Amino acid sequence: MQKIEYLIKHNDFVQKTYVKVLSLVFRFIGLFVRPNPKQIMFQSMIGKTYGDSPKVLFDQIQADPAFADYQYVWAFADPDRFEVENARKVKLNSLRYFLETMKSGVWITNVDMERGLHYKSSKTLYLNTWHGIPIKVIGNSQKNRNDYNYYDVDMMCCSSDFERVIFERDFNVPSEAIVKCGMPRNDELYSVTPEQIKQYRKEFNIPEGKKVILYCPTWRDSADGGASYQIAPPIDIDYWQQKLGSEYVVLFRMHHLTTAMLGIQFNDFARDVSHAPAINKLLAIADVLISDYSATIFDYAILEKPVLSFAYDLESYAFSRGFYEQLDRDVLPGSVFKTEQEVVEHILNMDYACECAKTRRIKEKYIATNGQATRSCLEFLKMRLCR
Repeated sequence: MQKIEYLIKHNDFVQKTYVKVLSLVFRFIGLFVRPNPKQIMFQSMIGKTYGDSPKVLFDQIQADPAFADYQYVWAFADPDRFEVENARKVKLNSLRYFLETMKSGVWITNVDMERGLHYKSSKTLYLNTWHGIPIKVIGNSQKNRNDYNYYDVDMMCCSSDFERVIFERDFNVPSEAIVKCGMPRNDELYSVTPEQIKQYRKEFNIPEGKKVILYCPTWRDSADGGASYQIAPPIDIDYWQQKLGSEYVVLFRMHHLTTAMLGIQFNDFARDVSHAPAINKLLAIADVLISDYSATIFDYAILEKPVLSFAYDLESYAFSRGFYEQLDRDVLPGSVFKTEQEVVEHILNMDYACECAKTRRIKEKYIATNGQATRSCLEFLKMRLCR
């Protein structure tokens, strides 16, 4: 399946044929399917996770008496991996998946429910929370991509005018559908307490007196035709442990599309937390975030703690993918490093208060919300479903 998706994304003829033919097929089938206004379908991160903003909304909707008689469907790439109460599961990209989308009167996702196609009924309500403020270009700003068209989204969550412009231009989202409310998954970051941090540290077995470095690199495109999506950051764990081990532990979290992180020998100092379901807990306990070009930078900025970029492949990534702004000038001035030695030395010698101030400037520029995204989404659903 990964190789097929890679081919569709990277071959213009295949991509256009896929979109035109299957869109027509499913529009025709949809003529014989009546959407149930009280069935809500959820999907998160291309079916890879049972989490993020769709899960936040799923939990809140179930707890709200206004939705007491609703039915729920979750779509997963591997349904057997997830236990979901009070909902049916369906395999992503299967025929049943597409039939369930047609039967569902409400769609809630953070990516694309139609899988690049266009067949949504006008009677279906489509809420897209998206999944991160972009540094790297997305949508139709990417090389050889002009197939993104979210014209049928009814509500699209965004975090600032910076993001609004991108959604309108690169996804073709209607201006009136974009709501500046942030992402539901981030609401809890606005009210993390010291007691919660203590509890989360216990959950991840962080030793007393040790600080936490969280390393969250973004994904790299496949180098083998879609067979795998591996990354191999130039990290010598022995060097990091020698320099930082007395004061820190390092938690490594891969992007959900990354299939392997090569060259890292995990131990008590360097730990793999890629499969931890709640990244917000990791963000809460982290004293420092190391990323590269990931939207996690902006999630973490809500907490106003130090963040830096380990941009070891900056030039090649900029050439192959591209950025909306210059990372070392516009986003993280003074905190972009290309070698592990620079990263480690910066952490050892940084002025913590000064670094926190830098992060506050990121927050002020890119996040014009206040932790009420879940409420905004529920108000929108109730307004549209109950009128």
